[in-house]
Amino acid sequence: MKGQWYMKKQNLTILITGASLSVNYGAQAMALSLIYKLQKYNPHIRIFFSTPYVDLDRYMAGQLGIALIDRGSFGKYIENAFRIVCVKLLGVTKLANNYVRAYLSSDVILDISGDMLTDTYGYKVFFRKFKEFIIMNMLKKKVIILPQSMGPFHHFGTEAVAQFFLKKAEIVMPREKITQVVLQRLCLENISPIYPDLALSLQPFSDSEDVSHYAHLIAKSKKTVIGLSISGSITRYAGQRKKSNANEDQELFISKFATALQTIRNKYNVVFVFVPHVIGPTREDDDRIVSRKVARKINEQDCILVEDIEDSRKLKYLISCCDLFIGSRMHANIAALSSGVPTMSIAYSHKYLGIMEMFGLEKYVVDYTVLTQQILEETIIEFIENKAVLREMMQQKMNIVAQDIRRFDEMLIKEFTQG
Repeated sequence: MKGQWYMKKQNLTILITGASLSVNYGAQAMALSLIYKLQKYNPHIRIFFSTPYVDLDRYMAGQLGIALIDRGSFGKYIENAFRIVCVKLLGVTKLANNYVRAYLSSDVILDISGDMLTDTYGYKVFFRKFKEFIIMNMLKKKVIILPQSMGPFHHFGTEAVAQFFLKKAEIVMPREKITQVVLQRLCLENISPIYPDLALSLQPFSDSEDVSHYAHLIAKSKKTVIGLSISGSITRYAGQRKKSNANEDQELFISKFATALQTIRNKYNVVFVFVPHVIGPTREDDDRIVSRKVARKINEQDCILVEDIEDSRKLKYLISCCDLFIGSRMHANIAALSSGVPTMSIAYSHKYLGIMEMFGLEKYVVDYTVLTQQILEETIIEFIENKAVLREMMQQKMNIVAQDIRRFDEMLIKEFTQG
């Protein structure tokens, strides 16, 4: 029955899909938080983890004691789908590889795709995400869509595909109200109450030399610390909505952002800390590159660029050292929000508004597609002026969010503790 996940089992095997342990530290933050919870509540649990970055993820997977499977390219997907058909239907067991064994042996599949279950980023991204659901459905696996943003679906075809596969899931969990409305319009009967993003409960980590180095630089500045997460992908993602040239838009965005920071620096005694939250898989996705460009435009004065930390727990600690945070990467913002740091979002999808509303900060969500120099600067100035009020309000809102996190954890304990 929908909503009744599965019977408890002593040696439970789980397959996690939709995330990675490297390159994208928002995806890593969700994955780490989930894995820590599962292993805490069921020490005997066996976890397979589907990733496109097997080589890069291998070290952290070893630390976590989980097994990786390569979800790889579309060609690899076709090969693995063929292997599954041969093994499952024809009994040709010698064709089973790690991917096949993970899918066949898993008791339940947990998906944490973040915000990629949508056609907003184009058909290619849409079908890259939903193709895994074909195999899950073919094998009649129990699938749980963990808290994430889904939709919108702009075309009848993609909406029908999404509706079909989401209806097959045991339960679908929205992480904010806008997604809840999208799912209700799909007439799903397996929608859970809203649960917070998994990364909100990730614990920061500060006990390392690299973190101490940057924390020392921040502390000795003796200035108001404004953390920045500038997305290298925002112009491409938003360009799907604007139908514009992403490269030209990126240069314009960099210019606007740098001009705004120069204005803020002239008005306030501040230091800027650039915190990249995604570093690939392509140069266009690398936040470090766009951060350097912005910093150079303001002569790198009063700028600290964090470039060599590749751990979401460490990045969260550095973000928690900031007085204010301005981000166009949602999970960098989530690290700030869950650390009680007043946060302003530059948004390219509805996930920003939905999550910022949870903390009463919807006024400080600026839609990239209508971003002007004046709007950017006026919003940042108002944001800085109101930082004390915002911090106090966030503390009250965080109490509610913390209750929702406990509610989610209680559900995991109920369903995933060993039988």
